[in-house]
Order: sequence, then C-alpha cells, then structure tokens
Amino acid sequence: MEDLTNAIRKAFPVGEPPNRPITNHRCPECDEIDTIMGGHIWSDFAEDFPSQCDVYSLLNEAARVYYLPAYLLAAIGPQCGTQDVSIESALEDGRLDPKDFTAAQRDVISQWAKKAWTSTGTVPLESVLAKWSLQR
Repeated sequence: MEDLTNAIRKAFPVGEPPNRPITNHRCPECDEIDTIMGGHIWSDFAEDFPSQCDVYSLLNEAARVYYLPAYLLAAIGPQCGTQDVSIESALEDGRLDPKDFTAAQRDVISQWAKKAWTSTGTVPLESVLAKWSLQR
C-alpha cells in the first residue's frame, strides 16, 4: 500500500482548507467534527486520523472534496475505522463528483477503490469505476 499512499500524497495538494463550518448542519457530532478538522489542512490528519471524524457523510461538499485524501489514507492505514465504508458509499451514491477532481486524482481514487475494496472482501462496482472513467 506504500505506492498508493505516495500516489495519494502526490495527487492532492495541501492547499487551503474550506471555510467553516465544514459540516452540513449544526448538531453536537457535526460541531465536534468542525472543531477538530475545520481550518486544518488535510495532511494534518493523514497519519493520526481522529476517530470522531470517521463519518465522511457529515462533511459538506467542499470539505468532502478537500479532506478526501486524509480519508483515503486513513482507510488504508492502521487506524482505519469507518472511513473506507464512508468513501465507498460516497462513490456509489454520487456525493463525490468526478468533475471536482483532476485526472490524476481520479486515477488515484480509482486505484484506492480497487485496493481498499478488495482488502475489505468486496470489489468496487463496475458502475462506480465506469462513472469515474478509470477502468484499467
């Protein structure tokens, strides 16, 4: 998985974090996620992902795009919680739009899907891979 880790880090620049709040609504769980992650660059969480932030679906659209590499890395790392399931769901139901990502990023997302889904005992849906136009 080291090659995939390096590819994720290379494909996603750190850039500026999205405006706060980074969650879709206000509730204790969303406020906690915003407090922990909001205003921080995604690479801050790449090595030590906060378990309270596993639920990717609570992020707003800008935060889902920006923090995706942290979730991808956490999902293949030793601290994996539910990040992999959350990303799989977002890929399947369209909460992640391929148009929001560069070709290199889409390629890395496709690589992740093939490796991470395989390691969890399932395989990515052909329809998901086709939607991202990254069949290999």
